[in-house]
Amino acid sequence: MNTCIDERMEGELHLFPVLETKRLVLRELSENDCSTLYKIYSDENILKYYGGVEAFSSESDAINLISAYNEKLKSNQSIRWGIELKETGELIGTCGFHLINSKHRRAEIGYELLPKFWRNKYSSEALISIIDFAFNELRLIRIGAIVFLENDASLNLLYSLGFRREGLLRDYMTQYEKSYDVFVLSLTKKEW
Repeated sequence: MNTCIDERMEGELHLFPVLETKRLVLRELSENDCSTLYKIYSDENILKYYGGVEAFSSESDAINLISAYNEKLKSNQSIRWGIELKETGELIGTCGFHLINSKHRRAEIGYELLPKFWRNKYSSEALISIIDFAFNELRLIRIGAIVFLENDASLNLLYSLGFRREGLLRDYMTQYEKSYDVFVLSLTKKEW
C-alpha cells in the first residue's frame, strides 16, 4: 500500500493509496471510469438515498465528478476510491471519506455499488479496508455516517461494522426537492 498523507494529515496528497482485499482493488478513479460512474449516478435506485445528488444527464457529469474528487483530494478534504473486481477488472462502485477534518481527526464515510453487485458483501469488504486505512494511516479517531431512515441495507451494513446510531437529524437532507430525516451514526477507533 502506498501512503498518500503524511503522519499528521497535513500537506498535499502525492501518491494515491491503492488498497487490496481478497476480491477487490480499491484504486484512484480516472476518466476511463466515466461510463460506470454515469451508470451509478443516473440510477434512481441508487440515488433515492443519496441526498443532494441529482441524476446525471451525461457522461460529462461523471468527468466533472472525478475532477471534483481530485480537487478535494489535493486539499485533504476527501478521498474516493473506485471499487474494482480483481477477477474481471470491472469497476462496480466507489467508496471513501468526505468532510475530512484533520484537526479533529474525523471524516464521514460514503459508498455506492451498481445494483447488480448488491448482496455480495462487496461493500462490507471495501469498507473494512478503508476504515482500517482511515484509523491506521490517516490517524482518524472518528468516522461518521449520515443515512436516510428508509435505507435499511445501508443501516444494517454499518451496524454490522460496529457503527452506532447517535441520533436523528430532522429535515437534514433534500433529494428531488423533498426533505428527509436522517440517522447519524459513528464508529470510533477505540471501538474498531
